[in-house]
Order: sequence, then C-alpha cells, then structure tokens
Amino acid sequence: MLGKMSKITDLMARLDAFNSGEDAARVKKSNTHLSLAALETKIQVMNLSSMDLLEWKVLVAESINSEGSRCSVTEGGKEKDQRTVSRPHDDDDNLEDKALQLNMLGSTIKSHFPSFIMPVSLYKDNDGAFYHMLELVAGELKDLFEDGLQLGGRKFFMCCLGVKGDAPFLAKAGRFNRSFTRRPTRPSSKKPATGLCHQCMAGNEELGIPFEDFGRERPQWLSTVGSVPAYSRAAPSPLLKIPFDGTDMSVFFRWDVFHNWHLGLGKTFITSAVCCVLELLNPLSLDAAFKVLTEDFGSYCQMNKQSPYHKKLTSQFFGVEASFQDWPDAGWSKGDFTRLICQWFEDYCSRKVAEATSDANSWLTALYHEGLFIRAPVARGIALRGLKFLHGYAKLAKMAFDRGQKRFALIPKGHYLHHQVLDLLHQSERSRWCPNLLMYGCQLQEDYVGRPSRISRRVSPKTVN
Repeated sequence: MLGKMSKITDLMARLDAFNSGEDAARVKKSNTHLSLAALETKIQVMNLSSMDLLEWKVLVAESINSEGSRCSVTEGGKEKDQRTVSRPHDDDDNLEDKALQLNMLGSTIKSHFPSFIMPVSLYKDNDGAFYHMLELVAGELKDLFEDGLQLGGRKFFMCCLGVKGDAPFLAKAGRFNRSFTRRPTRPSSKKPATGLCHQCMAGNEELGIPFEDFGRERPQWLSTVGSVPAYSRAAPSPLLKIPFDGTDMSVFFRWDVFHNWHLGLGKTFITSAVCCVLELLNPLSLDAAFKVLTEDFGSYCQMNKQSPYHKKLTSQFFGVEASFQDWPDAGWSKGDFTRLICQWFEDYCSRKVAEATSDANSWLTALYHEGLFIRAPVARGIALRGLKFLHGYAKLAKMAFDRGQKRFALIPKGHYLHHQVLDLLHQSERSRWCPNLLMYGCQLQEDYVGRPSRISRRVSPKTVN
C-alpha cells in the first residue's frame, strides 16, 4: 500500500505542476466528487503512456475509495439517491457499502454477449475451425489490453482474469494432455494414466500421486502444482496469447464451482447421503421410502416458498431402481436443484437424526453471502469449512468401501473442488482481500445459453421472420 501511495504522490505532484494544484487539491479534499474524465484529458496532455494512464486510473480510484466519494443511483433518468461516504484509509469496515457485488441478479440476456456460435458438426471431425475462432477472440482481448477501447471520449483498458468453463471445454480449449479423460479408471492399466488435472500431477500413475485425498491442507499433489505444463509448447492453446499476469499459464484456466459442486460432487454426495439415511430410517420398500421423502420435501418447499424444478423424488431419480445396493446416481441436470436438495436434507436430518452436519451447505452458502472480494479472515473460515466437508466426504467413501457399499464415489470434480478451496485458503494467508470463488462460476452463462436454446426447441424456424 505504501508503494501505491508513493505512486499517487508522484503523479499528484506531476499533475499539480501542470495544473497549478487545482485538481490535486480536489483529489485530496474529502467527500468531493472527482471527474476521472477531466483528469484523463490533462494526463494525456502530459504524454503519459497508456500503461501509466491505466495505473493512474486504478490508483486514483483507490484514492477515492480511501478518502471519500459521492455516489448517486439513477432510475429512469432521474436521480434516486445520493450520498457521501467517508472512507478512512485503513478501515475496511467502511468499505462494505461500496464493495463490488457478484453480478448474479437480473436477466442474463441484459448482461451477456456471445463471442461466436458454432454448430458441433463444424468442428466435430476437424477442430481447426474451433481453434481459429479462439485465435480471433484471443487477438481481440489482447488488443483491448494493449490498445484499449475509445468510448465517449474516454479510453478503457480491459484485462482478462482467466478462462472459465466446464471440464470438457477447458480440456479442449487449453489443448491439455492431462484432463478428466486421462484419469485412472481401474486398479492397474497397461498404459499408466498421465493425470486428470491441468494444474498439478494428481492421478499420474507413474509418479504415484493420488487425486482422492480430499480435504487435506497439504495433499501430495500440492508440491507439483505448476511443475509440468499440461499442454505442448509446440502447439499451445490460442488463448495463451491473451496477456496474463503469471508464469504458470495453467492457472489461467479457472475451475468452476457450479460444475464442480452443483453438477458434480454435490450431486454425488446428496444421492449417497439420502440413500444411507433411507436405509437407516425407512426399512420399507423403495417406493414407500421415496414416497415419504417426497411428502417431506414438498412440505419443506412449501414452507420455505421454494419452487423445485422436480417435485417428486423417486428411486429412479436417485439411481437405485433395483435396491439400495445400487450405486446412487443423480438423475437431474439442474444445478440449482442440488442446492435445494442439500438444504432440505440438512433440515430433514436435523428433525429425523440426532445430530446433523451442515458442512456441505455452510461453506457454499457463505460464498453467496459475500461480495466479489472477501476479507482474509472470512475467506479462511470459508475455506476451512470447505476442507472439513471434503475430508468428511473422503471418510464416508472409505467407510462405504470397507463395508462393500456403493456410496460416495471419488470423482475428478472432487479434486478440482479441492484445488479451489485450497486456493482460497492460501490467498487468505497472503492478502487482506481474496477473490470470491463464485467469480469464476458458470451458472449465469449456462442460463444465458439455455434461454435461446429453450426457445429454439419450441419455436419452428418457419414461423420466425
């Protein structure tokens, strides 16, 4: 922070000499609205480079947040609310009302734009077209970072923080030779598995590094993060041409909590847990047991004003059609339904079982209650709760295996989730503020793609003008 303040002081002095101190005094004065557009014009006259200009904007913005700012909210072209917020430099408590929030409210159609649309038939047999489009996208993002975008008399510079997506997209877009398709699938293989993670060597059978040690703060694979690139340097992904701050480009490709939990380990956990409880509490037939669950689930949703996508819980829905000895497999495709089932199951256990655990819900719920950035102590608490759940999941898997039960499968998404939780923990040890893991979530993008997709399946092209 001292380095940043010295830079602010230096730039202030240069601006002060250029403009007789008028704007410098305005910056220093508390509770004063600062016009970045006016300052930008004067700075450009001083012939500062584009990077100096970008740095100045960031520093001035931080200076405003620490000194004072006047904010107004407009609705329908009319000013709705206006206030002045005092911001002591080292008082994080006063940053709460101006903290950046997760962009998860409102229609996704209003906040998203497609880069390109390509039918799978175009790149299924020959992926050259796919990588050509990625090359174009990377070129545009590079230009936005280096040259910026002139808009309304102001220049904006864009910085790409990473590439996010589900595991198949990351594997293809990154051209990785380590992904979930290269995971160990049997006790021994003719050709050793190379590993399932593009960030570390977990699942590599030659090195003997397991990926299943969920929940540990220092798993064996941790020392291998960034040690061996997961892509060929002779044919890297076109997306690696995007400017990125870091020596290990593998971390440029970000894991997604939505696919790793809501459509991953969360589904695996809740189906196994429900079946275990049913065996203990309802020694009835499958249909009778799930009928009891459906009634309780319906009552919970009605009481908590929830509208579930699926209203009936059945044995087929949980993948145990023949008996409880089957391997549970969630039959739903909506990530939000995983959230609702987990919340209901925690409530159900609190009423039906002597002691209930809420680790599966608490750490994720805490993420949604935070903003775009999380204070380090809070982030550490969230990460530790996430590790506690993952460790408990691994213990349940071991217990089920020892008893010969098909429960709590150890899947690659559990390892990816382990990465995310540990990243949050390590960031909390290095910084006062940590990026929220939900920053890299894909649920909004899934919704955005799903809306026109749903319409296209219900409306004939012949009726569209």
